Amino acid sequence: MSSIRFSAVALILIAWPLQADPPKPNPAGTLDAKLGELGERTVTIKVVENELSKSRRPVLVGKEVDHEYDLAPGVHIRRQELPKSKDGKGKSYSKEEFAKLREPLDAPGYKADPSEFKPGQIVRLFFAKATPRDRPVVTAVMLIREAPDLPKKPDDKKKPDDKKK
Repeated sequence: MSSIRFSAVALILIAWPLQADPPKPNPAGTLDAKLGELGERTVTIKVVENELSKSRRPVLVGKEVDHEYDLAPGVHIRRQELPKSKDGKGKSYSKEEFAKLREPLDAPGYKADPSEFKPGQIVRLFFAKATPRDRPVVTAVMLIREAPDLPKKPDDKKKPDDKKK
């Protein structure tokens, strides 16, 4: 009888960890960078890395390098500021609309649509790891700043003047 009890207790102790929830990811830091692409499972950012030029007199040269990170399941797509109206002015929100934009409360910023994210924008990535040996995954992507508007360059192609008249 005691061997049956011992077997039952051993079986319960072995099966108990299998029923437990998977470990929650621990925060592993943030990173602000220029967005390359936001996909369904990955995000690509552009980071400036410095290297020495290969010339007679080495000069420090900045070079944009792409880095790709995996998105965690249930990643939060957020924005730092409330969306503005089409005329560029602040929009007033009711309490219900504001609460809806803030959901979930444990996530930073306000809800955003992935279609709002364009290459060149500055984003903040929030990383987490399940265990210290795991590769970090992105748990939240937050839009910090819009891409700067580049000044339009004048057309270099000028129409040739007909001087043969």
